[in-house]
Amino acid sequence: MRRLGVCLAILSVLACACASTPRSHTDIGMARVGLTVAFSNQALASAPVPPRVIVVLIPAPPSLLAERVPDLTPYVAPSLPTVVPTTTPLLPLALCPPALPGASVPGAPPLIIDTPPVAGTYKMVNSGTIKVTTDGFTFNFPYPPLTTMVVKDVKTSTVDTVPGVPSLGATSETTFEEVTTLTPTDVITETYEYSASQLALVSHYETNAGKTTGDTFSPPVEVYDTGGVGTSWEGLGADAARLEAMSFEGAIHATRVVDACGSLVDTMEVTSTSTLADLQTAQTSGTTPGDSDITDVATGLGGLFAARHFQQTDVETVNNAAVTIVYNVTSKLDGLTPTPTPTPTRASAPVAAPAPAAAAEGTS
Repeated sequence: MRRLGVCLAILSVLACACASTPRSHTDIGMARVGLTVAFSNQALASAPVPPRVIVVLIPAPPSLLAERVPDLTPYVAPSLPTVVPTTTPLLPLALCPPALPGASVPGAPPLIIDTPPVAGTYKMVNSGTIKVTTDGFTFNFPYPPLTTMVVKDVKTSTVDTVPGVPSLGATSETTFEEVTTLTPTDVITETYEYSASQLALVSHYETNAGKTTGDTFSPPVEVYDTGGVGTSWEGLGADAARLEAMSFEGAIHATRVVDACGSLVDTMEVTSTSTLADLQTAQTSGTTPGDSDITDVATGLGGLFAARHFQQTDVETVNNAAVTIVYNVTSKLDGLTPTPTPTPTRASAPVAAPAPAAAAEGTS
């Protein structure tokens, strides 16, 4: 009976102790367990693991490839025109669409220019820049993307093979003019002549903002030689009245097919440097030092330049200040057939208005 009383007393004490410290939360114990253990299925621990297979691709021998070549025709993309890498600026595609794939070239370029150029207006597509430096300032401008070139005054005549010595025979000589309009106020006029041995520059004049400057060279400066690939030459001419002289060094290393915006033509490619020296001021202009000009002469089109990449540096004096103009330009024909140049019509004299009739005198 005493033991029962003691037990009841202890239970009452524990009940009081528990009631005095109530808990409103649940304790959760945590322990570190590896992921391989936490997410593993112990029932599969003894299951066999398949071996790991490593695949190594060994190239097939060439002899085996030659025996069986898969037909990949349905997966081959349509062939595109080959693009020749070049360091020259690219022409705008929208202005100069390329020739169709498979287009043919009319024929190889003849060495001798035996057909005069067709007179008319040719379109030129250009890309490149003009850099002007003066008084410590430098300005960059885009070269006009579209220009026109009028070929006119095409004349063929017979001249002495050696000027002034008719006894040594005569030869045929053709001259023509090229008038290139860069802007409405900037026009370049050049005269060329060709014979059985060469194409030469007779004169070069530029009219800019109403002012015309230029030279007529004697003798004409040779810019193409009919010797063919592997030929090199030097040309020299002077304008005694202006005390200016021009030198030209050229060479033909290859022929080149030019895509004249959809029409192909084979040309003789001339690599050259030129220098125009002013003997009064000692200023020189011409090919930019360290560079060269490339001209594709279409001998089958009368010696026209089908394409050009010129890098020229001109030095001029304006208001007693030196002005340096650097050209880095690619230019080529937009088509091989010119449009006829309109012939200016001669204005007729104005017709005088009839005199008023005299009033009749008299009385009614």
